[in-house]
Order: sequence, then C-alpha cells, then structure tokens
Amino acid sequence: MEEGFVVYDRMLYPDEQFVCCIGGRVLCAVRYLLGKPGNMDLFSYLRQCRIDYHVLIREHTEDPWFYQPLEIITELGNPVFSREGIRELDGFLKRIGIRLERVEFPGNTDLWNAIKSAFAHTEVLVLNIDQYYHPKSEKFHRQKYAWHALLLKGFCERTGEVLVSDSTHGKEYPLAFEVVQQMCIGSGYLVKRDMAFTGTYPEQNPILFDWDRNFLQPVFCFLKEMREKFSGFADEKELAFYSYGYCYTIKYTIIPFVKMALQTEQDQQSWNIKLLLWEKLSRLLVKMALSGKDLSKRIDQVIQDLVEEP
Repeated sequence: MEEGFVVYDRMLYPDEQFVCCIGGRVLCAVRYLLGKPGNMDLFSYLRQCRIDYHVLIREHTEDPWFYQPLEIITELGNPVFSREGIRELDGFLKRIGIRLERVEFPGNTDLWNAIKSAFAHTEVLVLNIDQYYHPKSEKFHRQKYAWHALLLKGFCERTGEVLVSDSTHGKEYPLAFEVVQQMCIGSGYLVKRDMAFTGTYPEQNPILFDWDRNFLQPVFCFLKEMREKFSGFADEKELAFYSYGYCYTIKYTIIPFVKMALQTEQDQQSWNIKLLLWEKLSRLLVKMALSGKDLSKRIDQVIQDLVEEP
C-alpha cells in the first residue's frame, strides 16, 4: 500500500450474509468496531422481526437477485434497511455501543469529505452502488440498476485510492476515487462507536419470538413454491433463474434466522441439523443453476427432511 494509506487491517471480509448485501457489510463493521470478529449480536435483532412471504411475478425482472419470495420485516413493519427500518436497527445497536445512520452524498465533494471523515474518526462507511459502473462486476456496462453495497476498508487521501472489501468481486481491491464516485448512487450507511456509551444498557425483558407465525408458516410457503416450480422443469435458463433466486432467499433471509436460533433457543442439536440442511439445499440450488442438470429429486428430499425435522 502507498504511504499514507489508512487501512482497517482487522476488519474481516463480508462473507457472512445478513438480510441483504448491505447487512453483510454492516455486520463486518459492527464486529470490527466492537473488536469481536465472531460477535453475533446483530443476529439477535431478528427476534424483533418476522419473515413475510410474497407471491412474485417472474416477468417483472431478469435478475434473480430481485426474485426472493421471503422478506425480513421489522417490528414496526419496515424492511430492515429501509430509511425507517434503519432507525429501528440503530435503536437496537445503541444497546451495544454502536450507532448506524443512513448518509447522503448530493455531490462529489460530499462523498470525498464523507470518506475522508470516516477514516479520520475510525468510522466505517458502506456505499450503495450500481454495478453497471463497477469495472470488476459481470454486470459492468451490461445491466443498469444492479444495486450492490461496498464496504470501504482503506483510504489514501494523497492518491485518492479507496480500498474496497467485497466478497462478490474478489475479496479486496483498490479503486480510484473517480471510479467509486461514478458507481455510488448518492447514499450509504455510516457505522460508528457511540461515544456516549458507558458499557451498560438498561436490561430489556426477553422478547418472545413466535416461531410458527413469524418463521415456519412463511418458510413452508416458500418450500411449497420451490417444489411446484421445479416440478417438470425443462428450460435451463428458467431453471437457473429460480435456483439462484431461491438460493439468495435461503442465504440472506432463512439462514440468518437459524443462526439467531442457535444463539437464543434451547434445542441446539435440532437447530444445527436445520442449519446443515439449509446450507445443503443452497449448495444444490447453485449446482443446478451452474450445471443445468435437473437435481429436483435431490432438492425435494432435502425439503422433505426440513419439513420433518422437529
């Protein structure tokens, strides 16, 4: 790295999923600022949320990322990383000494100053971008409005280079500020320590989570849809589309709830089995998407195991 490059060396790559790509980057930032690489507090927030199932129309998108029939909704009925949802999540993070806010960059100078300020104060910035302008993305100059989030890990004020950490496009790599500026859609998220935090927070009453209503019912609707979609499939392109969409749904929505259960529920053995089954199902879906082979029978067996697991 160039002299004068400020780098958060101990901040891990965003390889673990939480709600969406933004969530995975916020998770990295929270762990880095707490100095606890394996911290799972963010997953506990899901006890205040629920999963909703939506019937989606395939014709409305060509990108399987936007075909995810399950969505995590906050206690007040907001998507987790919507403007309103951020306020709820910030209220939760405040209890562990972290603050989260949405930030806007109306002009290029605003973005430069925001990046410079974040690294000067040991804060973490996550940028909302359009991959159409991302030179390392397969969607570069191919698909507009391909939203993604970048975690900023380093910055050199002298050269203007930004070190980006991103599991999707090759771990971490430097980009010129002009490139970051072009791909940024004018907003992002700032994660920082709460300077007013004293190390304690008033005890909260345990939150009772309705697993049947808030998790099992929508998830079973999702599994039912998957079985129906893969019944008698012939078109490889359609097969790949739904396989990727369902895989994203499992990784970003279902598995985070299972990980939350592993932190808060009693029957750890049963939840560990569920986690292994969901991970196996996601791998089968990716394999089917990449190979074009019909793996629906194997997928159906895993689904049956999940349905029968107590």
